Amino acid sequence: MSTDNQASVLITYFRTLSDLFYVLHMLMKFRMAFVAPSSRVFGRGELVMDPHEIAMKYLKTDFIIDLTATLPLPQIVIWYVIPATKTNGTGHADNTLALIVLIQYVPRLFVIFPLNQRIIKTTGFIAKTAWAGAAYNLLLYMLASHVLGASWYLASIGRQHSCWDQESAP
Repeated sequence: MSTDNQASVLITYFRTLSDLFYVLHMLMKFRMAFVAPSSRVFGRGELVMDPHEIAMKYLKTDFIIDLTATLPLPQIVIWYVIPATKTNGTGHADNTLALIVLIQYVPRLFVIFPLNQRIIKTTGFIAKTAWAGAAYNLLLYMLASHVLGASWYLASIGRQHSCWDQESAP
């Protein structure tokens, strides 16, 4: 088994592009006004628009989860950690990559599903037609199954590689 550098560059490019959307989401949250909890009465309340208060509320609530979802951990692992571990002779690079990708997708799920609930709460529905709603839910399902399937595949390839190393050892 070997690493395809051309595919690694392409994957890194698209992964970094998707990470930029999370960075933009974080920047928007630093400027997004909120309703003060102390002024909420029957669905109405005072809108807090002070940038300092918005930033402090965001830093106290969702900032850590958003930051961990935005960090380029798989890119760092692919380009720095795996080459360093392969030169030392260890065979745990694929398991490490699968674990880091899985660990990073947990905070991303904490970002995606509350956003989905906020869309439903604000509008009352996801889409105007049943087909569009079904397509949206299918997209969420495909994202979750893709993460689980990719992690399973990386773990199985790592196990197969370690079995081959064990059998080829004298």
